[in-house]
Amino acid sequence: MFRRFDRFPAAARQGLSLHLIGWVDPGHELPSESHLIIRAKSGEIPLFAGTDHDMHFPVNDVLWAENPPIIQRLPADRILKATMSIEVSLPQASSFSKSEAQHWLKQIDACIEDIVGVIFSFLMPDAHRLRVEVAPGATLEAVSGRNVCLLLDNRDVESRIFLLRVQDYPEGTVFRSSKPFVRVSVKIPGDPSFAFTPDK
Repeated sequence: MFRRFDRFPAAARQGLSLHLIGWVDPGHELPSESHLIIRAKSGEIPLFAGTDHDMHFPVNDVLWAENPPIIQRLPADRILKATMSIEVSLPQASSFSKSEAQHWLKQIDACIEDIVGVIFSFLMPDAHRLRVEVAPGATLEAVSGRNVCLLLDNRDVESRIFLLRVQDYPEGTVFRSSKPFVRVSVKIPGDPSFAFTPDK
């Protein structure tokens, strides 16, 4: 997936990056608990570290040719899962416009078609929502002219996700946060995810 994404025309993926977000079930625990590694000839390469839910997968021709095994250390009653996410690089750290968001959604639809193929993408709905991750102690607002609508007041100690349908807001709307966004990504239709299960 990473290699295919990197082969997209630069214009098609401008400002976008592909991520695999992992967790361990049950409990939605940190993916680093799985000790998921690539057992390469050069040594073990961890794919998750610390409290980071992002998989850091090395994409290089040497590993591609070697095709080493991926190993995890989890008991049989626990499982490592991951979901695909396409993250947006924001021009401004704490705001974006409806027109910018609509451009990202169109880009994602084109990328999904390339990844899964034209026939399969025909069966999938288009990307319609953004996953806006709001920082602890921050508010998320939609500003249209003089109208300000509070979308989320995050009083938690951890970030919270707000699913945003930008098409429900008037043209010219700006979405702003009182603190920089943790991340903004596109909710991919069908929530494509997979599990790492050991060979029998």
